[in-house]
Amino acid sequence: MSFQSQRFDWEQIRKKLQQSQIGAETTLHDQKRREAVYRERAARFALKPVTPDTSARSRALMFTLGTERYALELQDLAEVCPFNMSTPVPGAPEELIGVINLRGEIRPVVDLARVLGVPDVEDRTGGWILLLQRGDRTLGLRVDQVENIRQLRPDELADPALSATHLAARYSKAITPDTVVLLNAEKLLSLPFIKEGSL
Repeated sequence: MSFQSQRFDWEQIRKKLQQSQIGAETTLHDQKRREAVYRERAARFALKPVTPDTSARSRALMFTLGTERYALELQDLAEVCPFNMSTPVPGAPEELIGVINLRGEIRPVVDLARVLGVPDVEDRTGGWILLLQRGDRTLGLRVDQVENIRQLRPDELADPALSATHLAARYSKAITPDTVVLLNAEKLLSLPFIKEGSL
């Protein structure tokens, strides 16, 4: 078949060209629309203010009193040191086991187990002192074992009154799902027999 004898359906070719042009324009339009959406989203994210994480965890020191587990937030602790001995204070209540000389400063030490009403265990030699300090108030807490540092999320803490069955509820802030009692340092520093100048 010669070139001259070929017949072209120009109308059909014109329709195909129009369809291709419409398709190309649609694709270009969609691409431009996507780019506009991406630019708008990027601008929105760039202008979004950075807000603090309200679910931030607090760090707490875990320790034991007998068979029970407790915690104090690290921000409330000034120091942790081994407990060797203390000097008794005449006429002091049984919770106040004495005073220690810490780098030339006299610090009162209470037996935290007695304060919280934790049942006695047979062997309670040694142990540790957790030193609380706020302003002029300082208090050493004798505990049995220091375990580790743990992060606590606010949403995992429950009201200690729901499960505490002894004096610990009075000095508690919260309790974890695995029954670790988070203590309130402010309340412990406000014990009636721990006052500035009372020793």
